[in-house]
Amino acid sequence: MRTPTVVAGLALALASAAYAQPVPIELGDISAAPTTSWSYGVSSGTLAWFSFTVPEVSRCAPTYLDIYTENFGGFDSEIAIYDSTGRRLFNDDDDGAGHNSAMSFGSSTPVRSYSNGGTVGDGRDGPLPAGTYYVVATPFNSYFLDTDWNVIPDAEGNQGGGQIVFQWGSGDGIEPPAGVAYESYCAGDAGHSIATAATDLRGSGALTEIRGYTQYREDIDIYKICITDAANFSADTFLSLQMDTQLYLFDANGRGVTLNDDIVESVQSRITSSVVAALGNGEYYIAVTPSSCRPQDASGQNLWGDTASGERLADGPGAANPLAQWESFVVNDNTWYILRLTGASFCENGPVCGPQDFNGDGDSGTDQDIEAFFACLGGSCCPTCWSGGADFNGDGDTGTDQDIEAFFRVLGGNPC
Repeated sequence: MRTPTVVAGLALALASAAYAQPVPIELGDISAAPTTSWSYGVSSGTLAWFSFTVPEVSRCAPTYLDIYTENFGGFDSEIAIYDSTGRRLFNDDDDGAGHNSAMSFGSSTPVRSYSNGGTVGDGRDGPLPAGTYYVVATPFNSYFLDTDWNVIPDAEGNQGGGQIVFQWGSGDGIEPPAGVAYESYCAGDAGHSIATAATDLRGSGALTEIRGYTQYREDIDIYKICITDAANFSADTFLSLQMDTQLYLFDANGRGVTLNDDIVESVQSRITSSVVAALGNGEYYIAVTPSSCRPQDASGQNLWGDTASGERLADGPGAANPLAQWESFVVNDNTWYILRLTGASFCENGPVCGPQDFNGDGDSGTDQDIEAFFACLGGSCCPTCWSGGADFNGDGDTGTDQDIEAFFRVLGGNPC
């Protein structure tokens, strides 16, 4: 699919290390033009900031947004995206060709190929909720902190620039290949607890791959899976590139089953059937975490002992108790990951309801959410409202008494 290019202008946005809200080049609603390009330049110790607003970017919208650099003279760039509160969501070094950078959000198809010749646009970095975002371009070897738009730019004399390109478009809105699941189809996030785990992976039969993403440095994603061939079960992250992973497996009650970190002299992880085979088939929860995360019980006791290497049943002081919290000290920059599975299947789940924050404003269960829901029942859904609209209980029938009942159950903190 080809779209015309609109070159929005030429600007140079320079700033020193940012420890407060930056003063960016404001691009406005990025969805107003298929392509927006800006020239930028950075020298040692400086940053180039851009801001924009965007509707929901996701597979269920379906829309995409790809952001990439086309650098001059082999300049080595890095880019990062922050939300409106200053929280770092993603960053990238060399997903583009050579030393170019690239990030891709939303729909995986159509696959987009760009002139920088690097990794294609395929939605690998997940969705973006509707809102305002900040993107920063820096010389290589800058450090992106997690909060307050904090960026420590390279101070080693690297300088240069190029074009930073924002490519927006409509996706195909198709289901993933058989056996493949995504962390979220809309603008959601797999939680870090058993209660908030991703339980509806939208598929049936064998589950062979989960494609996920980390929204901040200490983001932990937990998925409900059904092991249907325990003797041949495996899970690994070998197809992941930038993220240093750990894997933890829990039983249906949240108790520790097995773990692994840094297999085969790599920063990736693999769990085999060595522990699971004796426990048999059933419902399990698998956690993909960045390095240096430890699961704990409600009193802060570690479920496993001091090392995350090897594979073994939980053997720490909290081994008899379910997962309740995490201890973490994460320093690596996280990004997308691919979790490969054998011996596992999608779990059969009932309908999945919409959220308490129906209007998508960040506040859950408010009068405004109730007003937005009933407006949607009347045929007027707000742009930031839950993508399922008036079919709140997800049963395929829109605006029924069952949808209203489900809405108030969820509003009261109850299951769908």
